[in-house]
Amino acid sequence: MSYSRWSYSVWYSFWSANDAETKEEQIMSLWYSLDKTIDWTYSDLLNVTAKDIQRRYRCEIEDAQEAMDYVNRFIKDVDMEFKEVVK
Repeated sequence: MSYSRWSYSVWYSFWSANDAETKEEQIMSLWYSLDKTIDWTYSDLLNVTAKDIQRRYRCEIEDAQEAMDYVNRFIKDVDMEFKEVVK
């Protein structure tokens, strides 16, 4: 699932297909440029902040805040996908 594309954003971000079976191992690819293509696990992203994104990618804070929108959508989607049925 794609959250952003370079055609309308400085970010290309998507839920990466992988063989992970657990929620914590799900991967979000968050790419700022072709030399900054970083993959994050769900667990990594739970405590990440815009400041962390800004430092890691060396981007403007506004771009990092935009990235956080995509990160939060990814976390929400993973939570929904792995939602346990309560009986």
